[in-house]
Amino acid sequence: MPHRLPRPPAIAIGALDAAGGDRWAGLIRHGFGLGEGRVAHLRAGLGDREIRVARRGGALVGTAALMPMAQWFGGRPLPAAGIAAVTVDAAERGRGIAAALLRALLEEARERGLAFAVLHAATLPLYRRLGFARAGVCVDYQLSVGRTLAPLADPKRREPLRLRPYLERDPAPLAALRARQGRFCNGLIERPPLLWANLLSPADDDPPELLLIDGDDGPEGYIAFHPPLGDRLHIDDLCLLSGAAARQALSFLAGYGGRAETVLWPGGPDDPLIHLAPEVEVDIDDWDLWLGRVLDVPAALAARGYAAGCPARLDLEVEDTVLAANHRRWRLEVNGDGLATVEPAGATSGAVPALRLPVTALAPLLTAHLGAASLGAMGLIEGEAAALALAGRLFAGPAPWLADRF
Repeated sequence: MPHRLPRPPAIAIGALDAAGGDRWAGLIRHGFGLGEGRVAHLRAGLGDREIRVARRGGALVGTAALMPMAQWFGGRPLPAAGIAAVTVDAAERGRGIAAALLRALLEEARERGLAFAVLHAATLPLYRRLGFARAGVCVDYQLSVGRTLAPLADPKRREPLRLRPYLERDPAPLAALRARQGRFCNGLIERPPLLWANLLSPADDDPPELLLIDGDDGPEGYIAFHPPLGDRLHIDDLCLLSGAAARQALSFLAGYGGRAETVLWPGGPDDPLIHLAPEVEVDIDDWDLWLGRVLDVPAALAARGYAAGCPARLDLEVEDTVLAANHRRWRLEVNGDGLATVEPAGATSGAVPALRLPVTALAPLLTAHLGAASLGAMGLIEGEAAALALAGRLFAGPAPWLADRF
């Protein structure tokens, strides 16, 4: 009789408890190369109730965390799940643990009313199998203080600065400014507690200096930065809501011309510091892509904003092999105010333009990372020319970007 190998223990997904704390910390230290202080900071910021762990044969072998947040698309906040701290014991990789853990987390997030998921990943194949796709960018820019901003250093050309220190560690006023920014920038998130703590109360106890930029009717932005280290001035966070605020920021940075050669900051494709800089020497210091995944098709499409004055109907036949409730034909109806309703669609009707697409193509379409014409040209969505053109108009918008990496 042939020898039968024992069946491997099942993978169980559950919450982190006190007994698993030390083992969880060990996984995080080895998975991300963090010291004890930063591990403790991460756990406190996430909160144990949002940390999930995978156990195999009773042993804690993997972890991931959920950060409920909102992410702005089309001028409206969409309920989203930030996925963070995903790691598996090196000795247990290749056993399907990460896939099981993430699938459970996505199902939970959907049940909790979160319509979209966003994460940063070191590898794509695992996440693509789970329905994720590239959906936006993270960009760090660099410019020369001495050359690019030299014209602004002339006292005769500099307007009086209207910046004042913000000495509090309360994120609420800063979050209110960022929410205003989200109305015209796709992809920005309303930061959960961990990400505000990373900025205002970091684990290394070296918070940035914060300056509010005043306008005629109150603050129009802020700058969070560290004074020059060597020849670089690093902006940790930046929010600019007007051209006047951007010019104030540029004039302020020009004042460091004798102390720093370059300034670095996180921004987007339509970054105002680039377009209002007096010279052209702006470089990209770092560039990467974040991944998105639609968790609840009707909720995500209905929460997103659309251009006003363009009422339309479009059918979307979505293929989703992971979250079965998404796998059907949906009818998107947008009214003249740019608000949408989404209902299951009946049989194919030639009266309503229709597209067929996998859920991996829906994410970049929804975020405006890729237009319908580009997705169609790549063979990622199918439909008649009229349907592609209509989808192109409906989902058009600013290129999506994130200032946060998590």
